Amino acid sequence: MPSDNEKESWTIDQITKSEFFHQKLHEWGLLEIAYELESIKGEDLEWNRKDLGITNKAWNKVIHRGIKPVRVFAHPEALLQNPKRIGYYRMLAMVSQKSMSRVGLSINKYEEGKGLLNEETALRISKHLNKIVSILIEHDEKIDAREFDLWRGMAAGSQAQGSWQNTKSITILIMQGVSLTSKAEEEIEKSKSIIDHFFTIEDIIGNEDVRKDLFKILKI
Repeated sequence: MPSDNEKESWTIDQITKSEFFHQKLHEWGLLEIAYELESIKGEDLEWNRKDLGITNKAWNKVIHRGIKPVRVFAHPEALLQNPKRIGYYRMLAMVSQKSMSRVGLSINKYEEGKGLLNEETALRISKHLNKIVSILIEHDEKIDAREFDLWRGMAAGSQAQGSWQNTKSITILIMQGVSLTSKAEEEIEKSKSIIDHFFTIEDIIGNEDVRKDLFKILKI
């Protein structure tokens, strides 16, 4: 059975992590991009399935379920309109940014809205991601539109976890105020070279300003 101190520490960890993940959801614009794609008239796009890496079986399964192809398959024109949409289809394929770099398709700058995407690269990215998504769809006995949201959610969670681990490389000491004896204060003072920030549990839970300071350090 965990002690009260341990439970409080884990509660703080849960709160900060949840806030961090929630912030990333908005920072990456996942909802906005999903709504953008839903508004696109896919029938206005030319879907040359062979060139786009889409298998006939996967295409037919999507169409027969009444799902708009642009919600499932990447199209170069859609990516050129907004390169950030690459993140939507990458997460749908459940692959990481790092793994895309390893297959010669570095996409971080496009997802961050910093790179200028050309037609050739847009086609290469679309074709690669569509091949993976087609395989996933073919392996599903029956597809459901809601499942695609889960695929993206799994990838987004994994990416947020990686960002969280990088953020936690900052050394933040959090301890219970009642444990802050003069001896403890001396030890903290001696450890300033390795401790970046110090908070008490009571202040984080009971003081909104302190909590905001903590979230700011964690870039939440």
